[in-house]
Amino acid sequence: MPNSQAESATSERPSLVFVGALVSILLAAACVRTLASQGDLWFDEVWTWLLLRELQSPLDIMVMHHDNNHYLNSFYWYWVGNSPHAWVYRVPSIVLGTATVALGASLAGKRGRLEGVIAAALLGSSFLLILYSSEGRGYAGVTFFALAAFAAMRQVIATGSKRALAVFWAASILGFLSHLSFGLVTGAIGLWTMAELIRPGTRLVDWFLRLLRYHALPLVFLGLLYWIDISKIPYLFVQPDPFAAVLADAIAHTLRMPAGFAPNWAVASVVLAMMTVSIVRIARTGSREWVFFVAILVSAPMLYGIPQLFVGPVAIMVRYFLVSFVFALVLLAYAFADLIRSGRVGAVVAVSVLTLAVVGNSQLTAELLETGRGGYRQALQDAADHSLEDIVTVASDHDLENGTLIYYNAGHLKTDKQIAYVRKREQAEVRAHWYIAHAYNRAKVPRNSIKVGATTYLLVNTYPATPYSGFPWFLYERADFKSAKGRPAS
Repeated sequence: MPNSQAESATSERPSLVFVGALVSILLAAACVRTLASQGDLWFDEVWTWLLLRELQSPLDIMVMHHDNNHYLNSFYWYWVGNSPHAWVYRVPSIVLGTATVALGASLAGKRGRLEGVIAAALLGSSFLLILYSSEGRGYAGVTFFALAAFAAMRQVIATGSKRALAVFWAASILGFLSHLSFGLVTGAIGLWTMAELIRPGTRLVDWFLRLLRYHALPLVFLGLLYWIDISKIPYLFVQPDPFAAVLADAIAHTLRMPAGFAPNWAVASVVLAMMTVSIVRIARTGSREWVFFVAILVSAPMLYGIPQLFVGPVAIMVRYFLVSFVFALVLLAYAFADLIRSGRVGAVVAVSVLTLAVVGNSQLTAELLETGRGGYRQALQDAADHSLEDIVTVASDHDLENGTLIYYNAGHLKTDKQIAYVRKREQAEVRAHWYIAHAYNRAKVPRNSIKVGATTYLLVNTYPATPYSGFPWFLYERADFKSAKGRPAS
């Protein structure tokens, strides 16, 4: 008997290979997120910086009434103040983004070691998670607290632990403070617990009281947050992309194939099929976690898609699906593990698809590391270096987006020259030396010359940006200027 007990205990211990693989993946995930945090802040980040400058107290963050305000992230930025280093503002995202990989692997690992390693690989290599775990926004926080809330509620349901319930409450509150898309997680967990608690013989009153015990505190907090801030946030119109295309793109990113390998709709179809198989297998075990997974996957498309039918196109971004995205990767880890265990053919298919997904994500990550979220500071530095005047005038095609970036980066240039921004309404009277155009479509080819009023500008340089965060800049110089570069005046 002692020998059998020792063998059982040994078999339950994580193997060195398993631990080594997980540690290696986590270190790689942390490193790539740290590297990706270098480079310029992009517009949404700088906008946060600009909004916080107007506050008299950190408590004002809770009543900013602005869509760009992610509460926890804003508190951290307020505490940091002014820093010339972009990565300083992104430290919490790096930490929470890496922790998301670890927690996701732990959750999947409850089903098996192989699931844990695959989940770590999917979460760690995901371009979308790398992107949003390396910028100063609330998305890394909301994905981490989404997984934490799910893990805590799983423990509450299994054991009734009061400590786990306290963790669930804390994770829920911090999730809402990270990003309001956490509401999708709250709804999904609510449906899951409703299904779990409604057992044969359960009185309706007892069922309701237990639900209330689990969810009252987070819902009261959300109600308070809605009353003091959310209800007062004005809608900011942004030109929307087709909803179906954004949704297909979000789903396809779970298994991002190499460029040109397969269209988004084809990858999305495979992903949906694999997730469906995983959910069915969860249901067959008798667990009602399948309710949560169905809810978290369906709620986002419903929440964002239904308004399109009644109020017309609404701007939806891929990042709005992130809380669903991380759970989709956990389901895919289950499916790949089952496929590997099914036999040699299944193992070859699973490993091949996983390899393609890692390669596809790595291509986009390599672009992120090379171009960052834009070359805004370099563009202004080039304009200053190649100007003979002490006050360098710069105009642009968008006062809010470009003007904000110019205002922020002008204070961090390596020059004694001043950057003076010329607003659109002033451009007819003040003919700026430089003109900056931007594009939301990264594939846009800039024109070699443009005309702003009566002034002609010639293209000098382009500054690319990675997808989803940032946008390319095109730097133009007045055709009748002779710059410090020695380019002949036209």
